[in-house]
Formats: sequence, C-alpha cells, structure tokens
Amino acid sequence: MSQWEFSRVRLTSLSFLSCTAAVGEHTVRDLWPPGTRWLEVTTPVLSGWAQQSATMPVMGTDRRWGWAFGFGCVVLLLLAVGLGWRGLRVTSVGQVDPLSAVLASLALALALWSGNLSLQAFHWQSTDPLYWAPRLANKVANMEGRELARLIGRNMRTIDIDFVLRPTPGCDAEGALHAGTLNDVVSYYRTLRSRRLIITGAPGAGKTVLLVTLISGLLADRKDTDPIPVRLSASSWDSRRPIGGWLVEHLTQTYGLRRRTAAALVEARLITPVLDGLDEMDRDPSPESESRAVLALEALNAFQSAQGSPGLVVTCRTEHHRALETVTMAMEDAASVEIQAVTTDKTLTFVESQVGRHGIARWQHVLDAIDFHPDGALARSLATPWRLNLAVTVYQEYGPRTYIRDPSDLLRPELDDEDKIRDHLLSLFIPAAVKAGREGRKTAYTPRRVHMWLATLAGYLGDNEATSRSVGGRLLPGTDIVLHELWPLAGRRPRYVTLAAVAVIWLTGGSIMLLQAPDRMSWQYLGALSVAAVSAVAMLSVNWAQIWPKPARIDLFQAGCGWILSWLAVCGLVGTAVLIRAVGWAVLAVALPLTLSFLGLISTALRNGPVVEENVDYVADPRKLISHSLWLGIASAFTMGCTLALIMREALAPGFVLACALTMGAGFGISAGLAGVRHLALLMSTRGRLPTGLGRFLWWCHQAGLLRAAGVAYQFRHHELQEYLARTPEPSS
Repeated sequence: MSQWEFSRVRLTSLSFLSCTAAVGEHTVRDLWPPGTRWLEVTTPVLSGWAQQSATMPVMGTDRRWGWAFGFGCVVLLLLAVGLGWRGLRVTSVGQVDPLSAVLASLALALALWSGNLSLQAFHWQSTDPLYWAPRLANKVANMEGRELARLIGRNMRTIDIDFVLRPTPGCDAEGALHAGTLNDVVSYYRTLRSRRLIITGAPGAGKTVLLVTLISGLLADRKDTDPIPVRLSASSWDSRRPIGGWLVEHLTQTYGLRRRTAAALVEARLITPVLDGLDEMDRDPSPESESRAVLALEALNAFQSAQGSPGLVVTCRTEHHRALETVTMAMEDAASVEIQAVTTDKTLTFVESQVGRHGIARWQHVLDAIDFHPDGALARSLATPWRLNLAVTVYQEYGPRTYIRDPSDLLRPELDDEDKIRDHLLSLFIPAAVKAGREGRKTAYTPRRVHMWLATLAGYLGDNEATSRSVGGRLLPGTDIVLHELWPLAGRRPRYVTLAAVAVIWLTGGSIMLLQAPDRMSWQYLGALSVAAVSAVAMLSVNWAQIWPKPARIDLFQAGCGWILSWLAVCGLVGTAVLIRAVGWAVLAVALPLTLSFLGLISTALRNGPVVEENVDYVADPRKLISHSLWLGIASAFTMGCTLALIMREALAPGFVLACALTMGAGFGISAGLAGVRHLALLMSTRGRLPTGLGRFLWWCHQAGLLRAAGVAYQFRHHELQEYLARTPEPSS
C-alpha cells in the first residue's frame, strides 16, 4: 500500500469524524455556550492533524503515530456519541431533531466503516515480507546467539569439528565441497546452489552446535533478500499438517508474529526451515515406510517453490539416516555430510582451552591414555564433543580450596567399557551443573531434587517414545517438554480435577442462589437461574471437550495498541452495565448495537494487528504461556462478575446477586484460562514428583546447561542424559 493511499484512509476517517461533529452541534446545542458551534471548534485542530498525517511516513517508528491517530479517532467518536446521548437525555423526545438523529446514525456507520479501512491499511502493511524480514532476523539472531553461548560454555570455545561429504543416492547438490569444518560451515553452505544440507553424525558428535553456528553465521551478514534460517524441533511436527502451516505456527508462537505476517514470510520463501533431530521422530532405528520420519522427508521434498527447492537444513544420526534411505528417497538436491570423530590433537587443544596451561597437568594421564590407545574404551568414549564437554564439566568442579574430583578417576579398572564411562560421567553431571548454576543465584535446588524431578520428566518422555501413544489425536512428545501440553504426565487426572472444580463451583453457587431466591420467584429470578443453568452446562462441556486448550497469546501485550483496545472493550462492557443500572433496560436498544460494532472492530484489531517492531529482543518465554493464561482467567472472572453485579443489583436480592456474580465469574474465568488451570491441576496431581514452580525450575535448568530450548519447548541437553535419567530415577550415592 502506497503512502498516499494510507494517508487517504486517514483523511477519510477524519472526514467522517467531522461529519459526526457536525451532527453533534444539532443534538447537543443546549450543552455549549450560545454562539459556539462545535464544528468550528474541532475542524482547525483536526485539519492540522490531517496535514501532519498526510506527510507522515508509513513505515518505521512513525507507525506509532498511526495507532495514536486511530485511538484519537475512536476517542472523539465515543465523545460525540456520548454528548449526543446526553443531549437526548436532557431534552424530551419531542424536541429531538429527526434529521440530526438520521445523520448521526449515518455518521456512526460511516465512521465504523472508515475505521475498518484504517485497519485494512495496517493489515496490508503487516503483510510486507521485506519490511518484517530484518526484524524477524534480529529476533532469531538474538535467540540463537544466547542458545549457542549456553551450549558451548562460558569461555565460548568449541572444537573445530570436521565433516565430509557422504555420497548418497538422490543427494547430488551442485557445488558441494568434499570436506569442511565448523569454522567454515557458513561458506560451505553458501557454495550449495540448492541451499539444502543434511548433517549426520554419531550421538553427541556436535550436530546441534554445528546447526546453531550455521544459523548465527548466516544471520551475521544477511542481505535484505536472503532467507532467514529458523530452527525447529523435528519431533514437534504433526504429520497431518503441511510444512508451511507448521512454520507459520512456530513463527507465531515463538517470535510473536501475527499469523498474517508469518504466512506472508513463508509464502515469499524468506524462511529456511532448519529441522533438528530427524532421528528423534521414531524410536525404531529401522523405520517403516509409514513412519513419521519418512512422512517428514516426503513432505520436505514436496515443499518446493516455483523457482526451485527452497533452502533447508536437517540433522539426523548417521545410522538412522542410512535406514531411511532404504525405505524412501533422500532429500532431493541436498548435500549429505557426516561429522567425523574428534582427533587426538583437537582433543588436546580443546581440553587445554578449557582448563588452561596450568591445569593441563591434571589431565595429562587421561590425554596420554587417549593418545597411546586410540582404540581403547576411554578414547572411544571421549571421541565426541558432547562427552569431552561432559568430562571437563564434571572434573573441573571446584570446591572451597581445590578441585573436587581428579580426572585420573577415568582410568580406574572398573571403567573398562564405554557404557560404564558414560554412566559415570552422567551420574556426576547434575551435581556439577547444580553447583555451577548456584553461582550468583539464590536457589534451594539440591542435586538430589533436581535429579528426581528431571527423572520424572525423562520417564514420561521415554514412555511416550516407547509406546507411541496419543491423546486426542495428537502423538505425545518423546523429546519436547512444553509446559501447557505436559498435563498427560498425570494421566487423565488433571482433566478430572479441572472438571470437578467447575462442577463444585456451579453446584455450590447454584445452591446458594436457590436459598437466596424468594419462595415466589419473579421472571427476573427465573431468567437469572435459567441463564446460570445453561452457562453451567456449556462451560462443563467446553472444559471436557478442550483436550488441548491453547494458552493465552504470548504477544497479547506486544500487539501495538492491542492492550489499549482490550481495556476499551472492558470499559465498554462495564459502561453498558452502568447505563442499564442508571437508565434501564431500554438503553440496550441503542447501546447494544454500538457495543457489538465496537467489539467487532476491537476483535479484528487484536486478531490481525501488527506487533511492535522496536522490541527486537522479544522471543517466547515458555513460562509466560502459563502466566498469561492465568491472568486472562483472573481478568475474565473479575470482568464477568462485576458486570453481572452491576446489571442485577437493583432488580434482585443482594445475596442472590453476589452468589450469581461469583459463580458465573469463576466459571467463566476457568474456561478462559483453561490452559493455566490445567497446568495447576497437573502440579496438584504430581505433588512431590515435580516442583511447585515447574516453569521456574525448567528455566533454571536451561540456564544451568541441563536443558536446551527449541522454540517454546525445552529438551534435555542430550538424549543420553534423558535416557540415563529414565533408567535411574534415584541418584547414586
């Protein structure tokens, strides 16, 4: 939409407001001093505003002026209607000018129509992909930069792992080099003409670190037309949804984009899907033709553009990827590379960079054993970046005066195979991470509690992965920990608890209302009881039917002036209730159409309005999904209760009104914030097995390096850690 067209919409809205002002001088002539004409007062001010709007740029930070203009128009419109209503109250019906009433109605309709045009202007602007792409790139770069820092440690030093091109049938990407390293992965990817890459390797080989490094490098010197790499957990894909819809949902939840904006970016091929963990979609290493991983590869191959294959990056374990090649065609036009084992020289360089030259003497016996016996159990166990980082974290834990453990313990005779060395390191990882996580933070988490709580989550994920069970048509995750979708951990009990809470509220409130009602009830009492009964049945049905309730939108307070419009909606409802109390039910003939029109305008703005582009650091916090849902439920309960109390205060008994307002308010609040309420029911059902502040605990584990983040989901730092915790629910002595 051009700047002139956008300004024309503003001027159109302004003209309709002036029309309303002109009508107002007929309807409120008795409210102003003699000789004062409202149009003469308001036109110069509005004309100056119009001239400023006509020369105002459309993009950039001046979008806030556009929202301010729209808000001012709404305020003036409400002021005009309010003054007109007051004029009707002052004069008698016979003194109302019929022409003024007709013109006022027409002006109101035209003003609402002009407001819709203004919203369409914002909608057209919000679908400009070249405008929103750099803002999304900043958000992704900030999020992935922080995640990379947590993965590689405090000193920001990594192993420069090597990878080689692995010939694969169907993977014949033009421009693929024979080999590459972590430090030059960005240049390697850019040599691929198709921009499609498959990263394979052994467990713990560094696939995720290589992936996040690639994303950060691509965004560091991104051009305006370059696509944005967005990392997703492959296990979160639903085979019933297309890849494009999955990307839109991820951008909406994780980065706070409006669905319209996210869809425009995906359709413009400005999003490069980066799928981490294709092997985690199926437990069986030899997947069948109908497995989720096979369906995902087929969907990725179908995700084509008119100009050719879009950019795409996928990580998968080597054995699992080879098994996939036997049952389906590999990813078309993609280069498949395999990460190599860490060499002895790079092991020495990495350990020295972590412990320093003065601390290398403590590790000398371990390094000599790896050098002299490259095929031994210790060398094979520490041949991946994950295991090396694990060993350094465990044996560099410092006590009050000296190191707590000696690396020479790895040479003990009982640690004679890879599995024993792995379990030995994993058993010491949580105590070391908890101690490191306490530095500079006040926390009451102990290693034993952290182990048991994480073991509960790991056991739940392991059972889901082993049984492939589903609830409500949705496959339960085997790697992702999503707070508002974690309630199946306690079976159906959270659903029963939520339903029982609603039933108890309605039964208690209904009993009190019956006791407070008179023996011979009037039609007001009968109507209130009927509405309460219908509402009870409806809310019970909604609570049981919503198996997977959606949390409150994480960008509710990021959506431009959405929060202002929300408060205006609340004020409109309360104001209508006050008018009913002061004037009578006859006011609904005028107030109800106006309120419904205004609420429709507000709902359109909240559904399609753009986000605040200045907040480039905003990304989804999984904890806010629950807190926003709970606050939404509290606000809904308060608003509903106060509105009902104001409406019924004069007509019904005080005890009846109080019981009805509290009951319907609480029931409506639970239904509005069902995702948060069900999370609370989960915590009640798993008391002792999970911490009370589960969201805060998971965030702390993420900061301590025990978990990693993938959008709005948490994952264990490595699948080995998840499997170990599932096997050992109690920590070793």
